[in-house]
Amino acid sequence: MRSADATDRYDTPDTSVLSWAVELTGPLDSQALQRTLRVTLRNPPVGQPAMTRTLDLRHLPAAEQDDAVDRVRREESGALAGVAAEAPARTAVCVLAPDRHVLVVAAPGAWAPRRASVLRDLSRHYRGEPAAGGPGQPGVSPKRPTGPGTPRSAESSARTPRSAEPGGDSGAEQVRRWAEAFKGAERLGLPAEHAGTNAGRTDTRIATLPLAPDVSASLGRVAARLGVGEPALVQAAFAAWLHRHSGQRDLLFGTGPYRCDAGSPRADGPRGGAPLVVVPVRLALTASATPAQLADRCRNAVEEGAALASHAGTPSAAYRDAVGDLAPRAVVSVVPGHDKDPWVPGVAVTTRLPEYHDIGADLTLTVELGARDEVAGRSGPLLALAYRPGSLRPGLAELLLERFEQVLRQSSADPAGVRVGELSIVTARESALPEVARGPLRDYRRGTVPERFAEAAGRYGDRIAVADDHGGTLTYAELDRRTNALAAHLVAIGVRPEHRCAIVYERGVNAIVAVLATIKAGAAYLPVDPAMPVNRMEALFQDADVRTVLTHSRLAERLPGRAARVVALDLVGPDLPAGAGAGPRVPLSAANLAYVIPTSGSTGRPKAVMIEHAALTHFVDMVQDFFELSADDRIAQCAALWFDVSVFEIFAALLIGASVHIAGDDTKLTPGALQTVLRERRATVLMTTPSLLETLDPDGLPDLRVMSVGGEPFSAELTARWAPGRRFVNGYGPAEATVEVVAKVCAGTGQDDPPIGRPLANHSAYVLDERMRPVPVGVAGELYLGGAGLARGYLAQPGPTAAAFLPDPFGAAGGGRLYRTGDLVRRLPDGDLLYVGRTDRQVKVRGMRVELGEVEQAMCRHPEVSRACAVTVTTPDGDTEIVGYAEVRGGGAAADGIRAFTADWLPPYMVPGTLVVMDSLPANSSGKVDMAALSALPFPPAGTVPGQPEAAPLPTATQKAVGEIVREVLRVEDAPVDEDLFALGGNSLQVLRILSRVQSAFGVTLTPQEFFEEPTVLGIAAAVDGRPAHA
Repeated sequence: MRSADATDRYDTPDTSVLSWAVELTGPLDSQALQRTLRVTLRNPPVGQPAMTRTLDLRHLPAAEQDDAVDRVRREESGALAGVAAEAPARTAVCVLAPDRHVLVVAAPGAWAPRRASVLRDLSRHYRGEPAAGGPGQPGVSPKRPTGPGTPRSAESSARTPRSAEPGGDSGAEQVRRWAEAFKGAERLGLPAEHAGTNAGRTDTRIATLPLAPDVSASLGRVAARLGVGEPALVQAAFAAWLHRHSGQRDLLFGTGPYRCDAGSPRADGPRGGAPLVVVPVRLALTASATPAQLADRCRNAVEEGAALASHAGTPSAAYRDAVGDLAPRAVVSVVPGHDKDPWVPGVAVTTRLPEYHDIGADLTLTVELGARDEVAGRSGPLLALAYRPGSLRPGLAELLLERFEQVLRQSSADPAGVRVGELSIVTARESALPEVARGPLRDYRRGTVPERFAEAAGRYGDRIAVADDHGGTLTYAELDRRTNALAAHLVAIGVRPEHRCAIVYERGVNAIVAVLATIKAGAAYLPVDPAMPVNRMEALFQDADVRTVLTHSRLAERLPGRAARVVALDLVGPDLPAGAGAGPRVPLSAANLAYVIPTSGSTGRPKAVMIEHAALTHFVDMVQDFFELSADDRIAQCAALWFDVSVFEIFAALLIGASVHIAGDDTKLTPGALQTVLRERRATVLMTTPSLLETLDPDGLPDLRVMSVGGEPFSAELTARWAPGRRFVNGYGPAEATVEVVAKVCAGTGQDDPPIGRPLANHSAYVLDERMRPVPVGVAGELYLGGAGLARGYLAQPGPTAAAFLPDPFGAAGGGRLYRTGDLVRRLPDGDLLYVGRTDRQVKVRGMRVELGEVEQAMCRHPEVSRACAVTVTTPDGDTEIVGYAEVRGGGAAADGIRAFTADWLPPYMVPGTLVVMDSLPANSSGKVDMAALSALPFPPAGTVPGQPEAAPLPTATQKAVGEIVREVLRVEDAPVDEDLFALGGNSLQVLRILSRVQSAFGVTLTPQEFFEEPTVLGIAAAVDGRPAHA
């Protein structure tokens, strides 16, 4: 059986435990072996002999003997867990037959690099010969350099600064030294990191791979030629391997264990003197560096870390206090080779695979060099990866070893020529472009929305097409007539193909009439939030060259003054012909624009995504196929028109003969109302966000059979609640790829958060590095999307369009584009994609896309704000909230005034829930905002801003009760009775929670409209007092 050793990082001195078993076949004196064990396996820091025992297992069947040996192994390891540094090694001799014995050894993890030496010394003592390292100590081979890289390590102690000598630093000074060394560092992202947890786990698994002889030989030649030791070359390859997996350039890892006396690290194994430590290494890596340059940097970094360890102490409480989560999560250990040395004559040896317990690091990679003898059970160098199960997804450990061997091979083949950024970690058995990167091919017909709707209307004329929660309904025939009449009016006033018509309308039947009529007139509809600040609306209208606005007369006063033509539907509608005439004849093709949808822009101006008819009709065909939709479905319409989910809700119904059931804003936000509407309308299809789904009860919606949930990450628990008996889909797709392009049908049985799945029909999803090269399974890369759903680009913004929509290097010659999403994902072994995060500063807030740069631009427009920064935090309720930090000139502006100012430029969901005024923002050495320092600042309770007035007395019982509800929901100490709750950091979800709490406390159901009329404690209390209970 193959054997492997690994070394571990210790949160406290030597807490890890290594156990192994050696099967000895042949004549053996078990009593003599016991005496040898007690003498040989001493723990040098304590000087105690090994604890040993003999167990007679001859009475057990062979299969049960193996189980018994494993049980003994676990018992011996468990006895050392947590006390390995103070306790001697533990051994057991299991007698299986007169000529078969198994020696079980459990020892401190730091003994791993010298396990072969220990076994050799046991053999010598058993034969009566002295051990190489002297009595009672495992031997140390002098044949290879054992420092961090070269013979220079012996010189390092001579030139180690005095400050690095072991000394009596105070605890505070030790914390300061470690904190300074780790300042500005980021936590290492592990290769193929598992979504699970290691909390409370002490079990460890290990994977091994024989190192190819040509790689081992090449390492030795290169080390000699460059004048660096093999350990430095291995450490450099390890750093490059971590970089290529994580994308990080500021790396933190560990190496060793070393004895750090006077700053000189030596991989001596467990001898007396200075304690063994794993040396923390912080390495700045550049993609242009060569392996030779990186090896030299590693050598220096190891010596610096060793000097700091010898002086400031590691492992120690000060070390842990200073570095916290930054402690090395990955460790590399280089084990030198040993001379051949026979075991007891006549006794055959088989070494069983070692196991690790209470491993400190998440990953420990050991590289064993040199020729090995039969003590190790094999010959040749070996790679071994020890890992905690929560750190790697199943099946990837062996792949990681293959990738490391590949990095070693490339590095040693051309150490002075190849660049780190050019090293490939795609192995021979991994496809550079896996088939799962492309969705299935389907032959969907191209067309336009008017053509497809005409087919549905002709076939399903008497069926309900659209209904709202106020009693308004239209059949397909009625919707066709009304939209034809309005479209003819729009054409008559000058609307033409490729024009953009803004729809500034609250959701309802009339809004859908406006959308469909605009498309029938040949124009593209641009949905706009009526509550959008006029400044932002004007910028959007200007970029989109909006010539016509469809709205309601009472909303017209909110429009910017430059709106050219305003069509008030409530005034125009009665004058439109009511006949059944055909729609206007418009020269429309699948290449024309169907809609333009606004998104947040990093430059401070919103971007408008252009979607053509071909992409929209293809999307409808695709989701009809994937979700198994039919004309009998009833699709809930809950999303705002300016949120691209509404495209699914409207057109996936109206182009196939299904019905749209609108849940208005009041319904969405009134506790229990949405559940009631979905139940009464017997909705069968719902596309929503996890936040909204949390307010619903799956048991009360028996007709709901298809669900697509996205826009925000969600838990396995949510999936488990909703998936049984339904087609429950985790859907992913940016507006630039037409709503949804990657999806996963979730069974609800998994323990981890669900992946986003695979590309849908006629689409591709590539995971690429910064050079647009495919990355292997389990490695985080940027997601690039291609296929039939891609947008034309951003309206009137050629620069951002060119940056985001790139030629497809993997498609057919001369054609195809890819959209660069900015999302980081990993491809899992089964082909699914797992969302990891963002490459930029784009975030999702309650399902809506937000560029934090745009929030900062809005804050900086305030005349007294010199610099601003926006971040997101997760609140105790699990919400994502924007926090704004403003650097104010002279400190004159109050936070509430700046926040109110930003509301004139941003939609409500982008306004910071909390705004903090500072004299100066923390900056790093380059003068940029230090995001790590900003994130480390104590987060103020939501809504607490300088200058907030004290809460006025609450004279009535209702006001007191409402005030308490508001304080608890908004997490504020004071809630002034006349203060706007949105100014205190409230958001739409918190409004829902407040109304729900009010309903529970008073038996009164308030609508969101009543709340918005006076969103204060006084206003809510007055509404409650003015309504009978259970109204």
